[in-house]
Amino acid sequence: MWYNTSMNKKVILVVIGLVLVFVGGWFWMKRPSGTQPKGTTTEEIFVSEAPEPTAEPEFKKEDFTIKILNGSGTPGLAGTLQTDLETAGFTVDSTGNADSYDFKNTVIRAKSTVPAGFVSLLKEELSSYGTIDTEELADDEDTDVVIVIGGKQKEAEPTAASDSKVTTKTPTPKTDSQSTPEAGT
Repeated sequence: MWYNTSMNKKVILVVIGLVLVFVGGWFWMKRPSGTQPKGTTTEEIFVSEAPEPTAEPEFKKEDFTIKILNGSGTPGLAGTLQTDLETAGFTVDSTGNADSYDFKNTVIRAKSTVPAGFVSLLKEELSSYGTIDTEELADDEDTDVVIVIGGKQKEAEPTAASDSKVTTKTPTPKTDSQSTPEAGT
């Protein structure tokens, strides 16, 4: 024969080796770029990269001044709200009437320096004053927060004593000389 079998085996082994190297390199290059090294988990990677939450600035209710304006047209609402807020620990600087009485919703206007937590506390206190909208207040205002009371107030649940269709009479106490003996005694 004109070829040597031992040399032929060596050539075949070299060709197979080169094919394996090229195929392995091709698979290595085609692997997804975001794969993880062995021994790590997705959880370990994400936990170590999680940012720290920012803490809400601490405040006291009396740290911010409030102006209350009546935009509903109902007399006395600003004074009533002032009493309620001061009882709850807020600082009310002044009360008055809004430029108009056509506010449908109650509006809380707060400066950008007022924490969202403070506005949330005010919303809770104003829950009986209808729908509450929030707006940003200009930094040059005298107070930190302006509340404009709107005209659509939540109505209290009617009770038998307060329902206008039901009338009740208060019993008149009787004296001993007016009392009558009960039947069967």
